[in-house]
Amino acid sequence: MGQPEGAPPRSSPQLRAFINYRREDTSGHAGRLYDSLTAAMGEENVFMDIDAIAAGEDFPTVINRALQSCDVLLALIGTRWLTVADTKGRPRLEDPGDFVRVEIEAGLERDDVVVIPVLVQETGMPGANDLPKSMAALTRRNAFQLSDNRWRSDIDRLILAMGKVAAEKQEREATERAEREATERAQEEASVGTAEPSLARPPARARPWYWFAAPAALVVVLAILYAVNRGGQSGGQGPGPPPHTPDASHPGTAQQRFKAEFTKPINASLTESQYLNPIFAHNAPDPTIIPANGLYYVYTTQSYYNSRLHLPVLVSQDLVGWHFIHDALPNLPAWADKTTRGDTWAPDALRLNGLYYLYYSARLASTESMGIAVATSKTPQGPFRTLGQPLVSGPGYRDIDPFVLKQPDGRLLMYWGSQNQPISVQPLSKDGRSLVGHPQIALKTSTATPYDDLVEGADVVRHGGFYYLFYSGDRSIGQNPHYAVLVARSRSPLGPFVRDPNNPIIEKNQRFIAPGHGTVFTDAAGNYFIVYHAMVRSDPTGARFLMLDRIQWQSGWPVVNGRGPSETPQLRPQLP
Repeated sequence: MGQPEGAPPRSSPQLRAFINYRREDTSGHAGRLYDSLTAAMGEENVFMDIDAIAAGEDFPTVINRALQSCDVLLALIGTRWLTVADTKGRPRLEDPGDFVRVEIEAGLERDDVVVIPVLVQETGMPGANDLPKSMAALTRRNAFQLSDNRWRSDIDRLILAMGKVAAEKQEREATERAEREATERAQEEASVGTAEPSLARPPARARPWYWFAAPAALVVVLAILYAVNRGGQSGGQGPGPPPHTPDASHPGTAQQRFKAEFTKPINASLTESQYLNPIFAHNAPDPTIIPANGLYYVYTTQSYYNSRLHLPVLVSQDLVGWHFIHDALPNLPAWADKTTRGDTWAPDALRLNGLYYLYYSARLASTESMGIAVATSKTPQGPFRTLGQPLVSGPGYRDIDPFVLKQPDGRLLMYWGSQNQPISVQPLSKDGRSLVGHPQIALKTSTATPYDDLVEGADVVRHGGFYYLFYSGDRSIGQNPHYAVLVARSRSPLGPFVRDPNNPIIEKNQRFIAPGHGTVFTDAAGNYFIVYHAMVRSDPTGARFLMLDRIQWQSGWPVVNGRGPSETPQLRPQLP
């Protein structure tokens, strides 16, 4: 992409970075890296994705134009970087027109752009024989390891390394400029016949000491700005306000703890049958999951990738390796708030009558309260189009977090609720596009646990003669997030639901905090799993990462890993 509107001119001393990545390989890491760098450097100084190219434009020209405004090109390399293939089975890097290849080649050809290979997912640096000859120079560049488990400290080091590169570059340019000016003056003075040019003016204009010190100072300034920004940064999804609260500051103590935890190595070697949480290293709150056409799709609450998306959709072949696609709901309905105050939360996906349905919560422009709407698409990846007005709306955020249960006889029930109100349940019409009858109370708030004062995020499954209502409470983000997964059961899908005496079934542990808002599903072998979100205890960004854990059944109740998110390698779900 070209330089964004409002970006500083090229003469500005601010460091600028260009993120090069392959969606099928490192889209989650690229989004997380973008969020981290923009928090320290500003959105106008971090460039990612060249998607909007006018018809007839020459792609290398567009790339070069973008690179002209950058000091550093960060080439993200993950486990599939070399092997991602086209429709004919040929590695994409062998195609001279491959976008990732063209960007890297353009960066390597420019003397004023420093190319840094950034290795993620514990990937090793490719060898020269693995690459096209035009990219072989990449293997001679000093690579940077970026670890999920040391993310914040690694980002610190990466920004300092980039600052050093920029300082060295500016110093080199200053020297070249001084030499050029000296030559021009000498030529000018010679042309007018000056007898003693050294007495007329110095051959190179004398510079004060601080002029030469400026490049080195840039490194220090970047480090200070980054530290200040991180110390006062609100948690959540990135530059804008996260859902459920206008102020989602992460606990200050997390900033004191993160260095110790993120530099702690994971002494585990994963086998092909194992996975490790989190399964997607990017903000992915309130996930819902659906299988379709041999793949699996996850939809989440609004989040930032290269911009704020309403309902991001991810895709996976194996339920463990997830890749970001795009915004499943790129256009909001006319009644929804489209300003920065707008919110789109907690979708639920359903296959019905040959279409894909997406139920979601959105803020109404007229009242600034939340309502629940339904959108449809012919394909699971969308785009989805909203049908009419909200199904239900009310004050504040009472009417959010929809979940639709399709019963064996085809009847549909919608569960929803939050804001210290009960979780309600009400029948839907056969086409799933309107509510019928009247709402009933499925689960009231309670003082049974410290989490039950606010209940939300309903998900209902049938097992062993009972309907199990999985829900979450009580504060998903904010200054001190306090969130967990709980469960209640009933012989009827309408309730009343009786709480598990051993609640909660997933709560904070040594590594993760505020786990919640999950969706339960079964794998090909009939094993139950729950996909949900959780924060890493030491991560001051407050991002809610995608998590996966197996459910066991004991004495008629679900049990998950002894109440906490798994911290060690787990067996993958079975595939068909």
